[in-house]
Amino acid sequence: MIGAAAAILVVILALIFGFGGKSPEKVAAKACETEINQDVKGYYKLLAPPYIDYMVGPSGWYSTDKEFQRVLADSAEEQAWQIRGTCGDHVKVKCKAEDVEKCDETDLTRVKYELKNDYDYDMDKIKGAAVVTVRITAKGSEQENEWTMRISCVKIGGSWYVHRPGFTSV
Repeated sequence: MIGAAAAILVVILALIFGFGGKSPEKVAAKACETEINQDVKGYYKLLAPPYIDYMVGPSGWYSTDKEFQRVLADSAEEQAWQIRGTCGDHVKVKCKAEDVEKCDETDLTRVKYELKNDYDYDMDKIKGAAVVTVRITAKGSEQENEWTMRISCVKIGGSWYVHRPGFTSV
């Protein structure tokens, strides 16, 4: 009985908070923000589940989720260090999706093939793909700086997720 109640609670929370996002623009901006702010757990939730499965486990690059998250944390820390080096201390960062290039059918077919062959995604579950350009504005004690980042997103079922390291076929 308790197990069934716990399962129902998990489903309700998933419906309320969702896994992934409703648009590639929102997912890309949130991924950028969580990565730069070193919110590794928040960033990890935005990664495509098949990508995580590819990276973690018996045949993956990392043995555990925690090991993979440590690598992501190191990367995020390095980015934060670079931003502080450019902008100074007490940095506030804003990330805003500026442009989205959704894949047409031809590009989507290429992305599906790439993700299947390189990362073992189930091609039938991929419903869309997009590359989002995010404008990052960082303002610190010494100066303000802007740059852009291109983030690849994949739609699996009804939710959008980040795919690292990006698509080579778009």
